[in-house]
Amino acid sequence: MRFLILLCVLGCSLPGEKPSVSVPSKVPSQPSEQMIFFGVLEGLYRDGVSTEAASSIAALDPGSGIPLNFVYNCPLCMPALDAFRVYLERPDFLGKKAGSNTFGGGLDASTLERVLSGDRETRLEALHGLVQGWVETRLGSLDLTRGERTAWGRQLARLREKGNALLAEYQEQEEGPYVEFYSDWKRCAVCDGSSDAGEWEDPQ
Repeated sequence: MRFLILLCVLGCSLPGEKPSVSVPSKVPSQPSEQMIFFGVLEGLYRDGVSTEAASSIAALDPGSGIPLNFVYNCPLCMPALDAFRVYLERPDFLGKKAGSNTFGGGLDASTLERVLSGDRETRLEALHGLVQGWVETRLGSLDLTRGERTAWGRQLARLREKGNALLAEYQEQEEGPYVEFYSDWKRCAVCDGSSDAGEWEDPQ
């Protein structure tokens, strides 16, 4: 029940309030938000990502409350981050062996090492690859027409531009927690991964 309630009342916490990963935020309402949210959530379950790995990716900066691996308020990052937070609240499956609450066997050793790395760019590169694969799988499951598939690619590219523009905006601020936190970020990993997943060649 707690898990279902969390799905229904997800809400965004504000940087500076030192939120935990279990703080609710709003349910994604736009098609693109829902696609990213469910694509990432399905990927987490399908791969059986460990709680340790998911917690590492979804962690917040203890001082500012800003997500360590996501661009705050980015239209692609926030539904992806919410998917991680929901996954971290997952209950055990009923009727299964004790402690069974996901499907896959976990991330491969190389990816897990990069996800848990103390180097941010290494973590972001791993997150990029995970999100790209999960979103590609989600799009592939939607039985889209060529036109719809092209439209999705364009939409994800537009949202990528918005996310990276937001990152640049934070970096241009003269003071405050955003400029301090994002000053040396090179890119938005979730934006890049999502947009790369949207790229495809029409076979015609």
